[in-house]
Amino acid sequence: MIELYPHQQEIYGKARASLRLHRAVLLQSATGSGKTQIGTYAVRSATEKGNSIIWLAHRRELLEQTGKTFLKTGIPHSMLMGGSRHNSRLRATIASVGTLVNRIDSLPPPRVLVVDEAHHSVAGSFDKIIRWVESGGGKIIGLTATPWRLSGEGLDSHYQHMVLGPPVAWLIANGYLSDYRAYAPAAPDLSGIHTLAGDYVKNEIEKVMIGKAIIANCVEQYRARALGKRTIGFAVSVERSQLMAEDFNWAGVPAAHIDAMTPPHVRRQHILNFATGHLQVLWNCDLFSEGFDLSAIAERDVPVECVIQARPTKSLTMHLQQVGRALRRKPYPAIILDLCGNLARLGLPDHPHEWSLAGRPKEKRGGKGDEAAPMTRKCQSCDVLFPILLPSCPHCGAAQQSWGGGRKVDEVAGELREIDREQARRQMQREQAGAQSLEQLIELGKTRGYKSPERWASHVFTARLQKLNQPG
Repeated sequence: MIELYPHQQEIYGKARASLRLHRAVLLQSATGSGKTQIGTYAVRSATEKGNSIIWLAHRRELLEQTGKTFLKTGIPHSMLMGGSRHNSRLRATIASVGTLVNRIDSLPPPRVLVVDEAHHSVAGSFDKIIRWVESGGGKIIGLTATPWRLSGEGLDSHYQHMVLGPPVAWLIANGYLSDYRAYAPAAPDLSGIHTLAGDYVKNEIEKVMIGKAIIANCVEQYRARALGKRTIGFAVSVERSQLMAEDFNWAGVPAAHIDAMTPPHVRRQHILNFATGHLQVLWNCDLFSEGFDLSAIAERDVPVECVIQARPTKSLTMHLQQVGRALRRKPYPAIILDLCGNLARLGLPDHPHEWSLAGRPKEKRGGKGDEAAPMTRKCQSCDVLFPILLPSCPHCGAAQQSWGGGRKVDEVAGELREIDREQARRQMQREQAGAQSLEQLIELGKTRGYKSPERWASHVFTARLQKLNQPG
């Protein structure tokens, strides 16, 4: 049987009530807080009543760990993905996005669709599957820790209502998530004001804080603060991730790299070696930003103890997904090593967020209105423009870096220091609470250095209005 904690039961109850009124409902709950358990409870309840269910995910690891959860809780199910044979007679199906989107013309839509990592719902294949279920009169339940797209846009085009789980700070205080200690490039505070700190060169620390550089000597930073801890490392590119793993191995710290092209059996073996402690550090480039539940994959309690952020980002969604890897429940604090200023730009893991389904206007550049995504890129060697889909320049043959549209991320000398969490939290809360109007929120967003302060302010302001208008 599946047993839910009280806060999970509350989320499930609210979602069930909401589905009576709405076609599609989004469940937001922090990374590691048990969204899979809540979704599994919903699947068991629905299938026992004779309903057909499809659980949708976009990565093999997510599909496999959900399958193990279903087996553990006694839910008969079939797998619909490459290398598996689908049994349509079973009410519950765990399906990969790529396989299902190619089969929707030959399958009846389910009564209920559960979308794992639902912030991808607007993406092409996800969208096609969701519309297919809608056309058949089915209901959609979305699960995510971060109800914005990676670009920061809302999900109101696909969901009519959102059920919010408890804040990360509450989950930590009540023992449902791990506490943590965070280390970041030395800066006077987390308000986004860039000034000279310690012995750093001003332009170097500013490069880190705006995401154009990372602190060097990653191995030394790890050995000083997290040696021996089971660690996930996020790098700026596949190539850089491979080099990071080599650096750690040369330093006597067992490490490996995994990416989307790593053969499945090699990926699985690295994960099992990581679970048993034969590997201490597992490097990747965005592969484990979402839904990586090591304990479910290894079928044992194996908490991630440390996260290394060597991948600058301006996406709040990606940032929270990454740091959340280390917050799964354990009796001692996790370690977060931020080498690139993400915590300064985007906040601590338990910083409160005013989530909203509301979509935001497209970002405008130079006052010229909306612009389409660029279809070309500039060669990093000869400056010739060529189609963005080509991996190398057709003029000079130079291979192009895959991360950030060819943007170069330098390493600079520096040191990390532990963040005073209470001071940083109080400062950010005071600033945000003091910004009462939309204009004041926009100015605060600009002060913090947000990429799109108008869009951030719009979300915060809309969420406040929705909270005021809620009954009771």
